[in-house]
Amino acid sequence: MYLESTNHDEVLCTILNLKNSSPGPDEIPPKFVKTVGHLICDPLVHVFNLSFEPGVVPVALKIARVIPVFKKGNIYSVSKYELLYDFQFGFLPGLSTVHALLHFTDLLTDAFEKKLYVSGTFLDLSKAFDCLLHNIL
Repeated sequence: MYLESTNHDEVLCTILNLKNSSPGPDEIPPKFVKTVGHLICDPLVHVFNLSFEPGVVPVALKIARVIPVFKKGNIYSVSKYELLYDFQFGFLPGLSTVHALLHFTDLLTDAFEKKLYVSGTFLDLSKAFDCLLHNIL
């Protein structure tokens, strides 16, 4: 098994915590997905677990919509469009892995104060494609 299987509670919790922002490539509004979450949860669990077992993700689940946001300057310059998330510290000017650790420490402190459980997964992806099973991509 490539990934640990999921369950009803985990998927439903994820659905109910979706942000009410723009829809994905399927054009289904997150608010609608939340409304029918209890109805679609079990079929989604089944599809996810069928995918996790052999490590094969359906092509339809690999589709994403990336909307470049113009920063300033020459509108025709690719470098003037931001495609990185705010928490990709190593790729943004003036930010480093130290900033990532500070952000994570803030999250831990907030969770500790609220008596919440926190789990962290750390993954070093340097040279990731050198040791990847390319047949599972």
